[in-house]
Amino acid sequence: MFYFLSFFFFLFMFLFCFIFRWRSFANERRVAEARNFIDGDLIEAFLDLPPEKMQEVVEARQGGTPLDMSVDDLIKYVEELAGLH
Repeated sequence: MFYFLSFFFFLFMFLFCFIFRWRSFANERRVAEARNFIDGDLIEAFLDLPPEKMQEVVEARQGGTPLDMSVDDLIKYVEELAGLH
């Protein structure tokens, strides 16, 4: 079980670093890191998770702050945000 969770943690960190570099601003003059923004693609990826993982995210089992909403409420909220673009 530990190796399974470690694999997903490693995968998440790799993808986070990749997205961080991919979303960074760059032109011929300077490069600036991407900070203080919300990555909509990453937020929408929540909808692709299995229900057990969604519950883990809401309860913050891997760390962070637990959310004051249910999985269904969070799904509705993310779907509303996805409908804005």
